[in-house]
Amino acid sequence: MLTIRRASMYDLIGTSDCNLVNVIENYQMKYYFYHLLSWPQLTNIAVSPSGYVCGYSMAKLEEDVENAGHLTAVGVLRSYRYMGIAKNVIKQTHNAMNAIYACTAVYLFVRVSNWAAFNMYKHKFGYVIDETVREYFHDKEDAYSMKHTFADSRANKGGSNRSSAERGKSSV
Repeated sequence: MLTIRRASMYDLIGTSDCNLVNVIENYQMKYYFYHLLSWPQLTNIAVSPSGYVCGYSMAKLEEDVENAGHLTAVGVLRSYRYMGIAKNVIKQTHNAMNAIYACTAVYLFVRVSNWAAFNMYKHKFGYVIDETVREYFHDKEDAYSMKHTFADSRANKGGSNRSSAERGKSSV
């Protein structure tokens, strides 16, 4: 049975390994530490019965916009895909953004070629395309900037609207 839980410092090497195997955008270890130390409730992992990290989501608060979060990265090992892991770690991250940080919205960037992720964000969570950002990724691939608004946010209903150029570069 898989366990979905908040990550600790001890999980970051496993999280990094999961990212290296699955995701085109890779991060240095200090980036994982930065996220975990700054927003500890926004890095969540799925742990296999044998104890290794088989999926994760990592998020942060937007620096320039009040009450907004940013889903930085999501990854699931290939042998664990289509089991609802991404959905569950994202759901836990969304819940923390809303309940703890009073976010009214969350943003992300996704490759235009990543239809599996795009469809999950759109159909499972209700993300909408905010705009297409040309040559966003290191390899010059375009990205969709997507936004999800929390219907039941405990924060004020003002929301956060700004262009992707105003938001930090992180990708899913």
